Amino acid sequence: MKFEKDLRNYTIKETPPYIKEVNVYTINFYALSEEVKQFNKEINWDKMWDVNEAKNRLMNNWKLIVFMPDTTIKGWIWLDNTNEPKNIYVNKEYRNKGIGKELYYEMYNLCKKNNIEKIQGYIDDWNISSIKCIKNAGWNVVL
Repeated sequence: MKFEKDLRNYTIKETPPYIKEVNVYTINFYALSEEVKQFNKEINWDKMWDVNEAKNRLMNNWKLIVFMPDTTIKGWIWLDNTNEPKNIYVNKEYRNKGIGKELYYEMYNLCKKNNIEKIQGYIDDWNISSIKCIKNAGWNVVL
């Protein structure tokens, strides 16, 4: 399913301090690795990206926004180098608390600061929770 978000009239929103953009120099790769393992257990899919892929993405101008309630990483969203969102995830202990929406808002803020007016993304039809999250964050279905 294809979605689109028009950011031309979007006003930058303040997001909580536990939602932040990280880069290859500021990310705790161990914390990321531990949560990727947790994610893989949840979905039982070992083809998920790993820490080496994360480093490659960050070195190739992908942006990573994480949810860090403490020193651990419990969620993320990627913005690839073509400005397409990828791989939103929130640990199941923190779901249905607005964290996904805050990750999207921080991504919108980043896009707005970089003069990106419109973004598009895709979610598999089976991923009901991500579809609910993206709709709650103001995205529209593209037919």
